[in-house]
Amino acid sequence: ETQDEACLAKAGICLLALGSSEAQRSALAFELSANLSYVKRQIQIGFKDFDIEDLKPNEFETRSLRHSAQLLQKCLQNEDSDLTEPQKRDYMLRRLRCLLTSSNDIDLANVNDILSNNRPSVYYLATELGKMLHAPPLRSSVAMRSSLRYFYWRLLCASDEPNIKSTKKNIMSTIEDACRYFMKNGNVEASCAAIEAVPDTDSRDEIAKRVGLSHKVKR
Repeated sequence: ETQDEACLAKAGICLLALGSSEAQRSALAFELSANLSYVKRQIQIGFKDFDIEDLKPNEFETRSLRHSAQLLQKCLQNEDSDLTEPQKRDYMLRRLRCLLTSSNDIDLANVNDILSNNRPSVYYLATELGKMLHAPPLRSSVAMRSSLRYFYWRLLCASDEPNIKSTKKNIMSTIEDACRYFMKNGNVEASCAAIEAVPDTDSRDEIAKRVGLSHKVKR
């Protein structure tokens, strides 16, 4: 419950020192420390003019995000763990969010690898992935209080850069493939929910038409 990002990071290190059994809690501590530090900085910047460097996670935040993502992956790869499928999906989603929060080119490449190499499990994250593409205005209170503010900047202001363009394309492709997967398995509700999470109407309508759900998707 601490509001001190440094204390959270130290807690993550201490938990990690106790062994692999504490990897889950260590990952959470690092994740919280990075997000707390980042959001506090963004609130300090507020609505004034800012430089792109202000939006990038700093060295402490990037390091904490990387620790968390690596530990979450370690948990997922542990063959002796008793994680349920919903827990595995939650860890995968948190790992993806850590990488998108960082949004440097290496981490965006890792996002693309996760989306490509974890099917069909990743299909169950389609709705949340779609929500992450809903980039609010950068000077809005919503963006200012989100750990994804730098990712939003890249979506809105650097959308033609190869890495962010590839990441958005892969997320959209994952959503469409998820819709087809759910349709094949008779889960129309899940398919509609994934499509409805797509941020722009044109893309939403195109996907719905391609998978045969135009008459069921909310506009």
